[in-house]
Amino acid sequence: MAAVFFLSLLVPQDLAERLRDRDPRGRQEAATQAGKLYAREHAPRLRVLLRDPEGIVRVAALRALESLEAREAIPDVIALLDGQDVAMKEGAASVLAHLSVAESVPSLVKLLKDPYGGCRVAAARALARMDARETIPDVARLLRDPLDSVRGNTAGVLAEFGARDRIPEIAGLLRDRDPWVRGVAAVALAKLDAREKIPDIVRLLELETVAKGEYDPEKNFEARQLACTALATLGAKEEVSRLARVLKDPSWHVRGNAAWALGRLGARERVADVAILLSDPHEQVRESAIHALGDLGAEDRAADIARFLNVGEPHLRAASVRALEKLGVADRKAEFVACLSDGHVRVTAAEALCRAGFREGAQALVESGGNYALNALRARDLWSRLRGQSVDFTFKGTRREQFERLAKAAGLAVEFSPGILKDAVWLERTVVRCPLPRPVVVEQGLRAAAGDRCELVLEADRLRVLLPHEAALFWRTWWEGLR
Repeated sequence: MAAVFFLSLLVPQDLAERLRDRDPRGRQEAATQAGKLYAREHAPRLRVLLRDPEGIVRVAALRALESLEAREAIPDVIALLDGQDVAMKEGAASVLAHLSVAESVPSLVKLLKDPYGGCRVAAARALARMDARETIPDVARLLRDPLDSVRGNTAGVLAEFGARDRIPEIAGLLRDRDPWVRGVAAVALAKLDAREKIPDIVRLLELETVAKGEYDPEKNFEARQLACTALATLGAKEEVSRLARVLKDPSWHVRGNAAWALGRLGARERVADVAILLSDPHEQVRESAIHALGDLGAEDRAADIARFLNVGEPHLRAASVRALEKLGVADRKAEFVACLSDGHVRVTAAEALCRAGFREGAQALVESGGNYALNALRARDLWSRLRGQSVDFTFKGTRREQFERLAKAAGLAVEFSPGILKDAVWLERTVVRCPLPRPVVVEQGLRAAAGDRCELVLEADRLRVLLPHEAALFWRTWWEGLR
């Protein structure tokens, strides 16, 4: 395999010896490196290390086998579900879901009754990732689990299943004793598009009373914070006024999420309310306000946002760059070019410049190893069309099919590099999306499919899917040809 050959040049000659190192730390580091370098020739030794006496070694070996997608190790991984090591049971469930191992479903259902809550959650998540819908009744029983963490995570798992028939049971958690559980239940209902539950979710925004009629702003902030997220996800524009009042919540967690929610809902009439939070004492709230004003297209607040380009906190500078991009790069090109000298926001600013059609950002992206945003310069018409095109995307299939379906929606063929074609396991892995129809922007869907495993190059009639080192070489050659 071309990718394996390329990476094998980086594998130290003593890696095989280090996997047998007497020092557990040595074995752990070697296992981790084997996974990162896709050194599949070491899979047999990694399978042996699953029984290593040291837990750190066992966990590293399991993660490496997951990275290698070593299906020959599936029997060993399934056997781990019956062991006593909690970390290994949780990790094994994740690996089996990653590899979509259908024969592991009975063992995962059994793990739903494990005495450790983390294992019960890991099993439920694995079953959802595998879309084992026949197990939904077994998973739903965990909504009554004694542990708060299990009840809350189960609500999220049922949303991942798209189990709309479980909406009444999930809605029951809106009255749970734990504020975090109430909040994640609200978000789960939002993901299931349960608009009929909006009034119940709005009630979560209320502060809880404590002794002598006083309010404790931190007692239930998770419920209020996540209720904002849920209302935005549901597109509950009728609750904009209620969310605007929450901008004054005593908890900074809630103020920040309320600002984000108003931005997500496009509540332009609340720009002035959100802008007040640019002076909030908490920097995370200021960051949320910056993003929200960008989402709201608040051009009259551009100068206020631009002030954050010169603050000390890197994440606030990055947020300002992203927000100003949404307000238009052309009128602020000089500010974006100036940001190219700031190491913390260099790539962010370069992407914005390229997306706006300015070549000044290209050098930074080429030096960073290549970047999808360079397509905005090289194939601008096609890139613009993909960014403006969406498709209803209810999907369950392999990653290859996902690429092909999204590309077809854009009228393109797909061309995979030889290196990726030889890594057939990754391409043929099943990808499960929410079963409810959701509009997906084609360009965003393609980037999500690529993940960090590959890079995309747009051609006039096709989409090229390349390995990262192939894309880096492609963009460097292209850029040198233009200079």
